[in-house]
Amino acid sequence: MYVGVTFTGNSPYRSEVPAVSSRSLDKDKMLNIAEAAVTTGTRMYVNSLSRERYPINYIYGFSSGGFSYFLTTQMKNTETPIYLSKLVRVCQDDEHYYSYTEIPINCTSDERIYNLVQAAYVGKAGSVLAGDLGITAQDDVLFAVFAESDGPNSDVPRPHSALCVYSLKAIRRKFMSNIQKCFSGEGQRGLEFISPSHKCISTVSHFQQLHLTLPCFTCYLRYPLVGRVERI
Repeated sequence: MYVGVTFTGNSPYRSEVPAVSSRSLDKDKMLNIAEAAVTTGTRMYVNSLSRERYPINYIYGFSSGGFSYFLTTQMKNTETPIYLSKLVRVCQDDEHYYSYTEIPINCTSDERIYNLVQAAYVGKAGSVLAGDLGITAQDDVLFAVFAESDGPNSDVPRPHSALCVYSLKAIRRKFMSNIQKCFSGEGQRGLEFISPSHKCISTVSHFQQLHLTLPCFTCYLRYPLVGRVERI
């Protein structure tokens, strides 16, 4: 079971609860961290310097194609208090959360940008919608309702909202594109609210080999990754 938790600071033990984690449903380990090692495991913490000043709100979680996803609202980064929505993904075969990746996501209608996700649902596309999206009626589709924020530095939604629909195939391609760019040496790996950022290192040949042989090759990034997406 995958769990996303917003930091509240209302308990002396709250800092021990990871932001995102995989929990066991086995009778002998009920709700414990599924896999735990000394420095890694199926958990991800926001670092102690960022917990209170970088809130992450977890709106909706779902599973598709061997990955677990969370839709969140959070600031653009720790230095830019502009709120937006991000889609978080982790590979379900990853026992260390090395595959933890984020991409921004929003909804545009009539040239207005709706930046705060409010609710979502994953289902199958009907035949008409599937045709419009270029997918089959059995493919997963994300339906998400967004609102405009009450000012660029606010996470308070305005009354107006919009519904956007995304093909999970298109979402996976965007994640893949950002990961491939990092393997090619473009961008940064690491999220400053989790771990220090470093420049991506070019390992193109290694990426190509992993792409062909492993379903969860992104584990080899060994750092959380945020991507830049203009449109899904």
